[in-house]
Amino acid sequence: MEEKIYQCDQELEALILKQGWIETTDAIDRKKGKKEFRKSKGGRMLMRFDYINFVVYENSVGINRLEGPRIAEGDLKLLFWYINSNPADKDYISDGHFDLDRTRQCAETMDSLLGYYREFNRSNRESKKFERLLNNLKSVNLN
Repeated sequence: MEEKIYQCDQELEALILKQGWIETTDAIDRKKGKKEFRKSKGGRMLMRFDYINFVVYENSVGINRLEGPRIAEGDLKLLFWYINSNPADKDYISDGHFDLDRTRQCAETMDSLLGYYREFNRSNRESKKFERLLNNLKSVNLN
């Protein structure tokens, strides 16, 4: 099955709003056809529809590899997984700031190590954390 690709349109806007974000677009940008979303009015994460481009900012810095006219469903799930995690988990997932490649690699590594722990019937604090984090990733629902 092919992965869904989202564009800056009403479908992606509805998905972002469903995830608990609010639209914070000012009047000038609205007239220009831009849209802006935050988790809260003063939130440090910002998603923007900059005309046809989807751009994500964290602490006013653009996030690598999440800028362009399209975003894949898997990348969007990784983004929401990171955003919805607590601060300690965010540090573990992507070293305190969102990096798409690092987050993807972390999820793959945790899945691989969790398989190893299960294969050898080992359960420890780290394996329980991996299982909890991966369950959180699987629970990100974009529908």
